[in-house]
Amino acid sequence: MHIRQSAVAVMLAIASIGAAHAAITNNDAAGGSELYLVANKVSAGVSYTYTFDTGLSFASFLPGAAAAQANQLFNLAGDSNWTSFLSQAGGATGVKWAVYGGNNADSGTAGGQQIMMTTNKVNTVMVGTTSTNRLNDTRMNTGLQNTAVFLNATNQLGTHATQANGSSLNSGTGSADYGTGKQNLFGAQYTATFAPANNIGSEARFALVENTLATTASVTNYSTAGAAIADMTDPGVATWLLSNDGTLSYTAAVAAVPEPGEWAFMMAGFGLVGMIARRRAARA
Repeated sequence: MHIRQSAVAVMLAIASIGAAHAAITNNDAAGGSELYLVANKVSAGVSYTYTFDTGLSFASFLPGAAAAQANQLFNLAGDSNWTSFLSQAGGATGVKWAVYGGNNADSGTAGGQQIMMTTNKVNTVMVGTTSTNRLNDTRMNTGLQNTAVFLNATNQLGTHATQANGSSLNSGTGSADYGTGKQNLFGAQYTATFAPANNIGSEARFALVENTLATTASVTNYSTAGAAIADMTDPGVATWLLSNDGTLSYTAAVAAVPEPGEWAFMMAGFGLVGMIARRRAARA
């Protein structure tokens, strides 16, 4: 009897450990949160929210990290929460979506607060001198607080607590309702300059926002060179796409292809190096 009870206790302990690790990791965890998809649609006055845990850690997806340099693919079509979301919301038309991740390690250190997010609009106004539009560290902190509240509430829904890379469907209003303000973490004034909400079927670029302990935050895209905000339109940047059929895909950034003139310059350089090598060989 004692052996049987001990076995049951061990099984329950293992199950509880699995459940604890199944939820979407939040911003305050060591290394930051996991990346997660949030889709929302308001239909007949009701807001429907679908959330999916990609299982990709924030740390493994920093620019230059292995996961960020490899294409990613997730198929939501077989997920009952996704199909219920589309059914209850009246189809894919009108669905807005975003991919997020956060790291709230240390607000007192430059780079100690970070947010990864998709964006369909980026403008240098965000890092300009106008205080009403400027994205600063205070608003960074607000964004991280918003996502923490959202994840804490969402992790109580659907299969997040019991299944690795789980999902959930929420309808109505409340802290787990993406439609009540999570479409722009930094405030309504950024809707025109840094809107993470994208139309389903539309590709979105990915950005890393960091605190600087200065008057403005730092915004970096995911191009190969880690270019600054002014280069967010570079075709080499990484992108996310949520298709109507429920396919969520990440396309990693690719190195820029040299222009014809650059190729000619490079070939001339190679030829010069070869000529010098031949002369040295002849002298020897």
